[in-house]
Amino acid sequence: MKAIVTANLEKPNGAKLREEVIDRLKAVGIEILGEISPQALADCDFVVAVGGDGTIIGAAKAAAVYRKPVLGVNNGRVGFLAGVEPERLERLILLVSGEYRVEERALLRPRLAAADGAVLLT
Repeated sequence: MKAIVTANLEKPNGAKLREEVIDRLKAVGIEILGEISPQALADCDFVVAVGGDGTIIGAAKAAAVYRKPVLGVNNGRVGFLAGVEPERLERLILLVSGEYRVEERALLRPRLAAADGAVLLT
């Protein structure tokens, strides 16, 4: 299996938590391809996003183009979209054993237009 691990490095503990996730994935035989790029997305099996909901949404937007699943590791305040809390990283082994489920989520693309029809935001 191959994975991309991306993180919000501006969050406290972001770099350390990213390295811990990488170490745990490597320990169970998952190859790490690095950061998000078109080539890495084409080659990976899944993406792990370490951060808050904004980080997870950003990773999901990129991964959706390649139909790759995203697992969020919470390093934010609430973590509505995260599937794993930092103190439960041992659960990453479930990626190898297949003991997980993929939830389909919709991505919306808002569009704001002026009265004259000019697009202000896409």
